[in-house]
This record gives sequence, C-alpha cells and structure tokens, in this order.
Amino acid sequence: MKNHLVIFLSTFFLCFTFLNFSAEAQTIMKVRGKKVMIDLGGESWGRGDKLFGVDNNGKKRVLMQVLQVKNGKAVAAVMKGRAANGMSLILARKGSVTGGNVPHGLKASTAWGFTGSIMMNTMSISNYRQNSVDYSFKMNGTNFGGGLFYDYPLSRDWQVRANGTLEMFNVSKKYSTAICNNSTSANCNASFLQSGLYGTFNYIFTPSPYRMWAGAGGGVFIYLSKSSTVLNTSKFFFNSMLMMAGGLDYYISRNTFIPVSLEYQIIPDKEASVSSMVIRAGWGKSF
Repeated sequence: MKNHLVIFLSTFFLCFTFLNFSAEAQTIMKVRGKKVMIDLGGESWGRGDKLFGVDNNGKKRVLMQVLQVKNGKAVAAVMKGRAANGMSLILARKGSVTGGNVPHGLKASTAWGFTGSIMMNTMSISNYRQNSVDYSFKMNGTNFGGGLFYDYPLSRDWQVRANGTLEMFNVSKKYSTAICNNSTSANCNASFLQSGLYGTFNYIFTPSPYRMWAGAGGGVFIYLSKSSTVLNTSKFFFNSMLMMAGGLDYYISRNTFIPVSLEYQIIPDKEASVSSMVIRAGWGKSF
C-alpha cells in the first residue's frame, strides 16, 4: 500500500510538472512569410522585444522582434534566419518600437511611390571651335523634377528600383567674349526637358524602419524639348545614362515610408561630358 502511494504521488508530480511546463512554454504557433504568431506562455514580453527561436537541439535559428501583443499571443517580424512552427523562444533583448505598427526586420519588399528631385547639373565642353580657336569651358545649373518609382524584390537583401522621371536639365555660363551661337552671344547654354526611364540594382544593408541601401544601374533620357547656343541639338533624341545611388527608406507606419536618396549620373556623350548629382525625397507604400 505504501509503495502504491509513493508511485501514485510520483506519477502525479511528474504529470503536474509536465502539464505546467507545457502550459507555460513559449513557442511559435504559425509562420506566414516574415511574420510569426507566438504563444507567450504567460511571459510578459511586449512590443519591441527581440526573441530567439530555438530548435530541438537548442540552437538559435531565428531572431524576431515583437510587433503586437494581445491576449497572451503576439505577432513578431523575422529579422534574421528562418522561423518554423513549434520552435521554443528565449528573450534576446528588451526593446521598444517607436510609432504604432512600424515594421522591424523588413528588407526587400514590393513598393511604389513618388519623389521630387533637386538636380545639380554640369556639362563640360572641350574643343569647342569658333573662328579657328578651340575653347574649353564648363556650364552649371540647378534644376528640379519629379517622378514615380517601383520596387521589386529579388531576394531578402536585393531589390530592383525602377524610375520614371520628368526633369529639366538647364546649364549655362557667361563667357567673357561672344563665342557661342555662332559668335553672336557670350551666353553659352544648353536646355533640355527630359523624361528618364532607368533602374538600379540595390543591396539593402539594414532592415526597416531605417532601411539603408546602395546600388548601381542605368537607363535612357528621352528629350522632349531642347535648345542650346553651344550644341547642335538636332542630333539629340535620347541618350544612355549610367548611375550610382544610395539612400534610406524610413518607415513611418506599417506600409508607408519616406524614401530619400542621393544619385550620381553620367551621360557618356562624345560631344559633351555631362553629369548630375540628384537628391530625391518623397513618399512610398509597400504591399
């Protein structure tokens, strides 16, 4: 009888311990893309906390950040690694999220938006011949423009950003003598209303909400109107362009961000060396 009592109490204690542990376990319940549903198992974790997902061998396989907590459950975003159902969780670091529903850990994503631009343009003219004399000079100008963009993810860290723009390219220089416009004007200039179609392959260094990237690419400029006292504009219909760019996509809400970028563009033309430094800022929406 005494032995039976010992066995009963031992079995009861083991069952109670197992059930209590199971009830209090913190696990991943469901995985959907880069978002996971978590059972907090009684833990008081909150928004902004970072968690490790651990496999059956005790290895940390994924880093996540809690976005929302409700009724003992939580939604988290995958920052690094791959989540799987049933993984146990341990706290990596307490933290906070500024602003409601701001995604953390998001890298490449499909998005679209619009931007405004400030362009600092330069055109260098060499061997400009007038009255049997060769001249070399540089024309400068600051102009404005606008455009649309579309982001397409290639992987977690790489994406393509396609741009369509409408911009004014206007440069000038006041020369000391009348050498321009067939030696009738000292005002040397070139003016183009151009539509740009180009794209960049971007590598994303940091996840949202401060998504920093850098890339390179190219495209074409189509000239809608043109005039110049230096160049023969009848030759200009479109031109190819090469560029480097870097920027920051700052998320202000779950799907909305402010894109800011700096671009360096060059046009490899035989008649004139053309370059532009472009600052863009605008509004974007990911989906």
